[in-house]
Amino acid sequence: MGLDNINAMIANVEFFSICNDEQIRLLAFASEMQRYNARDIIAKDNVGTDGAYIINQGTVLINDDKELDKKPYFISGPNKLIGERSLLLNRPLRSVLIASDNVEALFVPQKAFFKLLRQYPEMAALIAKRIEENLDNYLRSFDGLR
Repeated sequence: MGLDNINAMIANVEFFSICNDEQIRLLAFASEMQRYNARDIIAKDNVGTDGAYIINQGTVLINDDKELDKKPYFISGPNKLIGERSLLLNRPLRSVLIASDNVEALFVPQKAFFKLLRQYPEMAALIAKRIEENLDNYLRSFDGLR
């Protein structure tokens, strides 16, 4: 897959809407296209992924085997982001990611994302604002339960 296609993949993910064209190009250059066969483990729980995955094609099963009553769920491409939290935090996954069928995914490394945040502090401010808004919306959802 060419660099232009990788640029387009990243640009079509809502999380990266805070990035300008130059920032997207830098992320695309640092990212790596990966392919998985059905039933391949993409990432395991309690293992740091050091980045996030953009699903280009295929379906990924996400399962938390610690909570047996919790049903697994599926995310299908194109342009679906898995592991947004891994771009921002140095924390291991809490789930197992398994290729449900043949999967093509772009791995966006955390190091590259952090480098952008250091080079472009305005991005960090936009992310902080987005996190604040998400948290605010989440907390507001509890107001209706009282």
